Amino acid sequence: FSGIKALVKFAAQPKPERPASSAQEASSSAQSTEPVDAAPQPATFEADGLTLTLTDAFEKQDAAQFTLCYATDRVLVLALRDAFADTEGLSDYTLADYAELVRQNTCDDSVPLEQDGTLPYFEYEYTDDSGTAYDYFTALYQGTDAFWIVQFVATADDYDAFRPQFVEWAHAAAVK
Repeated sequence: FSGIKALVKFAAQPKPERPASSAQEASSSAQSTEPVDAAPQPATFEADGLTLTLTDAFEKQDAAQFTLCYATDRVLVLALRDAFADTEGLSDYTLADYAELVRQNTCDDSVPLEQDGTLPYFEYEYTDDSGTAYDYFTALYQGTDAFWIVQFVATADDYDAFRPQFVEWAHAAAVK
């Protein structure tokens, strides 16, 4: 469970600036009939048995302590695979037991573990040292050889606007 605490603090780290591509620079200097802000299209991301359907606005980020990490300018998605083989007895846990354990190790007791259909989740806020507040939608999954923790993160100011999309993405996730 060593990665659980790292999930809490990762979003507080500043993301690197993304340089404009030469195609973006060319389109900004030339007249075009293409819309400048075309709507993002669905995109599928896979790693180690987890499949997420997000949008093509997401870019892969380096995060050694996570199985997968994708970000846009305003949203961060983190995933951690907790393999049964790495922790003795972990395969004996139910998804509900594991979800409660993660919740207890991630936030205080005032944050309830909730259920949306078959999806266990919890939501909490983390404020970094600079005073920026981030809200997390944390969904949990059980595969054949691992549990998965997937967090959808936005600043507290943006969270309400993104929450419906987070719920949709969480329900669309699939594990092997």
